[in-house]
Amino acid sequence: TFKVREFLKNEDVPVRETECTCDAYGRLSLQFTAERFDQKRLPYLAGALGEVCGRRFLPPETHRRDRLITVRLLEEALYSVRYDMKQQTAEQEKFCGDGFETFLLDNGFSVTLLCDGMGRGGMAAVDGKMAAGLMADLMKAGFSPQSAVGFVNAALFLKSEEESTSTVDLLLIDLYTGKATLYKSGAAPTYIKRGDRVIRVDTEALPIGILSPAPFGKTGIQL
Repeated sequence: TFKVREFLKNEDVPVRETECTCDAYGRLSLQFTAERFDQKRLPYLAGALGEVCGRRFLPPETHRRDRLITVRLLEEALYSVRYDMKQQTAEQEKFCGDGFETFLLDNGFSVTLLCDGMGRGGMAAVDGKMAAGLMADLMKAGFSPQSAVGFVNAALFLKSEEESTSTVDLLLIDLYTGKATLYKSGAAPTYIKRGDRVIRVDTEALPIGILSPAPFGKTGIQL
């Protein structure tokens, strides 16, 4: 914080407050409040502050109030992701039993989620899409993968008198380190290609909706 404040003063930025924080994963965020100054200097200041802190920042976020402006800088992730999905119905079926979700969390993690409702047709489609959608909503609200799987497992238990089950493939990627964690419940093998290598990941855990607590396999991978 001291180095940031001194740098801003040397740049003739009339700074009032400065704050530097690291989250639980070591991601740095920087915020300062100053009297109005030339906004055209912000790209330069963001780059220079990155050098001062030894980090790369995303484009600055700004908030204006009266004569003051607050600038917030978040550390930029090293990696980005591209999602590709394809669904295929079973023969003579109108609905696909696979439900999927892809999204980014505020803490810099990418989430890829695939749930396959067991069986065929409309019931399987409802179970797969319900499991994927509910699990995504829970994780976006701050629940851990383990807690989200537990909640969805209970929801499938209570959904109807008929058996409702779904497999789970959940890939969590730290975009700052390239480390990934794969959670699997009753799903088919996962194949991860890295360079010339192909890694196969299996699980012996049953689909969710059968046992309580929810079973799942967990594998750590450096991508």
